[in-house]
Amino acid sequence: MSSPDDISNLIDCVYSIAQVTAKAPRWKPALDEIILLAHNSVSFDYAFIHQTDPNDQNQVIYAKSFIEEEPPAEKFTWEETLADLVIKNSRTILQQEKDQVDGSQETYFLGIPLITSAQNLGAMTFIRTRGPAITNREVSFFEFIAQQADILVERHILRLEHELLETQRRQAQLQQDFISHITHELRNPLGCIKGYTTTLLRPDVTFDEDSQHEFLQIIDQEADRLQELINNMLDSARLQSGQLDMHFQTMHVESLINAIIQEANLHDPGRVINLSIDTTLSAIVGHQR
Repeated sequence: MSSPDDISNLIDCVYSIAQVTAKAPRWKPALDEIILLAHNSVSFDYAFIHQTDPNDQNQVIYAKSFIEEEPPAEKFTWEETLADLVIKNSRTILQQEKDQVDGSQETYFLGIPLITSAQNLGAMTFIRTRGPAITNREVSFFEFIAQQADILVERHILRLEHELLETQRRQAQLQQDFISHITHELRNPLGCIKGYTTTLLRPDVTFDEDSQHEFLQIIDQEADRLQELINNMLDSARLQSGQLDMHFQTMHVESLINAIIQEANLHDPGRVINLSIDTTLSAIVGHQR
């Protein structure tokens, strides 16, 4: 029978564990702290968490040991079998195994399901290789620990899902902004090409050869610009689908800037562009078209 001091210490431990769960920013460091607090109050040698993946396969995502020597392989086999049973039956299971050498020592295996309202997350198992049998009160305490692990793991999953949704939202916003920008940019060369073509086709006006050549040069430049915008859209689509081959190499920023200025001068010879660089620009690694 437990003494009042033991019960008081257990209550303090439960309160401390609940505080850790409530304030935990990350699940694994918090679970390490919880398991240590639990071990200071109730004896056990190993703790594991098995998570069920979408293919109904179980994998160990957490393991903690409080003894230096490794247990025999059959101990882990028992633990894995117990985790499978707990997950399939969705209930707490307590098993014991006698030592195969002299039968004087028993190992206790306790498996507890990790279940939320949305899904079966897996199972948490505890192994006690030394000491007395696990009591009903200790089972309740271990179930409380499993509930805290359940909360931490589920919170971690929800955080990952939130981050994924946020990433998808940002990507969708970037795509929408890109399409809006490209749509606006497409109107400029199309409008210019249409305007000069309509002017050249006017039956009531005759242009000299120099004017015609100038108009055709502008149409040619705007067609090149239009082709570049279309290529950018195609590259964006291939990049999002993972079909764009990226070839990264060392590139000098100053050379890139000069190339952009030269291209701008070709499209708009009358525009004056002044470049002033006060510091040495470091080379970068990137994909050059």
